Parts: sequence; C-alpha cells; structure tokens
Amino acid sequence: MPDTNVVYIPMEEEFVCDLVRFSEGSLTPSRIGQIAQDQISLLLETTEDVRLNWFGCRKTDYDARYLPELLETNEIRKMGRPMVWKSISVPHGSEVRMSYGGRDHFAAVVDGKIQDGSNRLSPSQWASKIADGTQRNAWRDISIREPGSTRWILASALREKALEGLDIELNTQSEG
Repeated sequence: MPDTNVVYIPMEEEFVCDLVRFSEGSLTPSRIGQIAQDQISLLLETTEDVRLNWFGCRKTDYDARYLPELLETNEIRKMGRPMVWKSISVPHGSEVRMSYGGRDHFAAVVDGKIQDGSNRLSPSQWASKIADGTQRNAWRDISIREPGSTRWILASALREKALEGLDIELNTQSEG
C-alpha cells in the first residue's frame, strides 16, 4: 500500500524508464522523484523571484514554513553595516555566490563580513574556503546580488563600475 503522505506526479514513462536503464539501475523511480523534489526545493530556496511569481502574496507564508532562515536574514538586513571591499561597498543583506567544483555556493553579507554558517570572512577568505583552501581571485570568482535584486553581478564588474564612477568624478572636478 502506498504511503499516504506522498503525492505521485506524472512523468513520461519512456523518460523515467530511460533514466533507470541508462543509469544501469542506480536511479530508481522513487530516487528520480526525490531528485525532482530536491531540484524544485533548490530552485525555490535560491530564486526569490520564482517564489514571488509562484506564490505571490503567499510567498512569506512559504518562506516561513520552508525557509525560516531567510526570514531571519531579512530581519538582519534591516540593521547591519555594508561590507567595504576596496573600491566597492556591498550592502548588508546582499547574497554572494561562487561556483566551484561543479556547485554553486552561497552566503550572505552580514554586518560587514561574509557570513557562511558560523564563519565571518572577507571575500578572499570565503573564496579560499569554498575552493578547499586554494588561493582564488575573489574579484573574478564571486558574484553579488543586492537585497531586493534578482540580478547577480560579478564582483569585478562592480569594481570596474565603481572605478569608472571615480574617474568620472575626478574628471568632472579637474574640469571645474
């Protein structure tokens, strides 16, 4: 008798059979269902605009039930200082992302540092931590998404933009 707490979602039979066959049995129909659930959960966890589009005014209800740590982060965003990183200032509550080893790794800017679990790190320290202790160019490897934005921007692009703004200001001052 099937578990009453499970919902069965239809998938094309040929597709599921091919997944099982091509994986030589390492994927089973129930494992495929778990992978699908995990991927949907990851999508919802990492993409606020998808949650907003799917849930609308109920997004906060979903977040409270399945992503309570995000609500805590949203409260923290209201009361922290930005992370000053050379020529850029990254707002408190921004998210940071780095791809390494075929995975995306995420953390948040909390009160001037990158908060990764219980660790509070500089961008360089965080990039090295994600890369298993190897030296990395954090400007090239880290992307940033500011609070309320849906766009990820490479840190080096933010630095270039900040330096261009500085040049424009210097040029304006020297002309006047």
